[in-house]
Amino acid sequence: MNIFKLRTTDTEFFTLSKSEFEQKTALKEPWYNHLADHERHFAVCPACNNSTQILHLYNETQTLHAKHDLGVAVGRQDRQTLQYCPYYSGKSAMTENSRRANEDAVSFEIKRILIDNFDRVIYFIKKTIGIRLSHRGQMARLENYQNSRGWLYTGANLINIPWIFLYQGRAGTLAGQGITNETIRDVLVAWDDDITFDSYNQIVFPAGKYLDINISFLDHRQNIVDETLDESIAMRITGNDGEVIHTERITFNHDYFTRLINSGNHQFRNPEQVALAASILK
Repeated sequence: MNIFKLRTTDTEFFTLSKSEFEQKTALKEPWYNHLADHERHFAVCPACNNSTQILHLYNETQTLHAKHDLGVAVGRQDRQTLQYCPYYSGKSAMTENSRRANEDAVSFEIKRILIDNFDRVIYFIKKTIGIRLSHRGQMARLENYQNSRGWLYTGANLINIPWIFLYQGRAGTLAGQGITNETIRDVLVAWDDDITFDSYNQIVFPAGKYLDINISFLDHRQNIVDETLDESIAMRITGNDGEVIHTERITFNHDYFTRLINSGNHQFRNPEQVALAASILK
């Protein structure tokens, strides 16, 4: 992997480079280890909180990367959570309904982060997907996520929380949702030119017509390419009788989400949305 963090309690991670690792660790223990006959370098996997060893930090002829190493104590040594990590080479194939065998430290942390940052997740969805979920829309997705035990999905990890919330929140109506994504608005008008939008970018349904317009997220994919996690999901909008109106592949920007939840700007936080998530995801 080409990312690292320093502690299991951190939600922020960094791109792995020699200068970044030196700056963030200040060359201190436990990340710089001198117990063996040569110096070793350790960190924590941002996706599963398990221990990693940094390989080839000072060997420019080899590719610098981090690899899980449960023999060190910088992070966790948890084989159960390791098997679901996207960076683990032995990870099993995923399906939409794949679930962890039991609740574990990572699944608990996923749910905690989602609850504590639910307002930021809603903001993130609006900024990246272009859908402003209404209170009713938020409630419906939270209830579906709770019912499906979305935090136990084997593809869920500590850095893909908003996208898996959408995925495991199942299909939902676009009625009453603010559609700030101009492409989606154009697609809907092309599908039915009687559709208009109000000042809140919500669909105004034509009088006398029955239109059932839904959005869902499916086909979650994870691939490691040159030590980098390439993760994506398909957004699909359907009309009456499941007719596909629009599909779009969305690539995850893990760094943007982690920067958002680590922001010190609390001016626009929404405690009501956090309370809503806490009341449903008990």
